[in-house]
Parts: sequence; C-alpha cells; structure tokens
Amino acid sequence: FPSKEALIGAMVLHLTEIYAKQIDEHYQSTADHEPGAFLRSYISLNAIEEYEKDMIFGILAAIASNPSLLEPIRKYEEHWQKRIENDGLDPIYATILRLASDALVINELLQVGQLDKEMKERVIERIIAMTYNK
Repeated sequence: FPSKEALIGAMVLHLTEIYAKQIDEHYQSTADHEPGAFLRSYISLNAIEEYEKDMIFGILAAIASNPSLLEPIRKYEEHWQKRIENDGLDPIYATILRLASDALVINELLQVGQLDKEMKERVIERIIAMTYNK
C-alpha cells in the first residue's frame, strides 16, 4: 500500500465487505423471508468480536484524522438502511430497532455502558423478537 491511509482504507473496506457478506448469507439462509427478515439478520450479526477490537481502535484513530476513510461504511449503511426501511415493517419502528442494535455495538466498542454477556444476549433476543411485532 502506498500509504498508511491507503492501508486503513483497504482494511475498512475489507471488514465492511465481510460483514455485508455475512448479513446477506444469513438472510439467504433463513427460511423466513417474512417482514423484518433482513433486519433480523442485521441485528443477529451486529456484533464486534473480541479479536477485532484492537484493529477497530486503530482504524478509529486513523479515521479521526481523515473521516473520508469512513466512506465504504457510509455506502453500506445507506444500503442497509434502505433495505431495513423496505423490509415490511414500519420504517420508523425498524430504524429504531436498528439504532438500538447499533448502540449496543458502539457501547461495547467504546467500553461505556457495557452489559454483561447474559444481559446483552437477552437484549438482542428482545430486539429481534420486536421485529415480529409490526
């Protein structure tokens, strides 16, 4: 890579593409393509693995000095948001559930307001259950 920024940009794109592929594979593998199915896949896979945290901290530090490195994430997030809005649930309700799921990830990443493992699992289960309530 010609520069540190190019390397970090490639890492951001790679991680985002892996996550997008996992969401799509999960969605395609589910038998239920009922309303909220894509949102359920998004929520189910919306987590940061322990081994990814150090890498993500490094990426965040680099992004702080060059926010344009977030562009791949912005594009995928726009795509996912549109899919969530057109997933058969009330778009506002679905977006609230997505944001709740995203907040869990952000809190974990920033190590603020973290939940213990059991509570986190229960919260995720409840958010997913709420996708069945139209």
